[in-house]
Amino acid sequence: MKNLILIVDDEPTILESGKIILEDEGYEVITASDGREAMNALKTNNIHIVLTDFKMPGLNGLELIKWVKKFEPEMPVIMITSYVNRSIQGVVRRAGACEFMLKPIDYTELVEKIEEAIGDKQQS
Repeated sequence: MKNLILIVDDEPTILESGKIILEDEGYEVITASDGREAMNALKTNNIHIVLTDFKMPGLNGLELIKWVKKFEPEMPVIMITSYVNRSIQGVVRRAGACEFMLKPIDYTELVEKIEEAIGDKQQS
């Protein structure tokens, strides 16, 4: 069974490129363009990991992480953002993100972080 990744970002190019690259790496990928759409996807799919942007209209990435952790506390979440700020990074980690990455996305590094996060979840 392939691991299912949910990518959440309001930038269509991130969703499209992320989906193509991660599917090429052997993952199954679904996308959501905002936090509300992501919540619906999480309720109706067996998702293994969430990759989310921080700044999105409506429900932002931090609010989504908090919701995910209530919904499924063991769900790995990786925050990917262009907003560099140590306080944001700390808040995101305290909310439950296992990783914090900056845009532009280094997909080699992202795949390593995904494999690590999914491996950690399967061991717990």
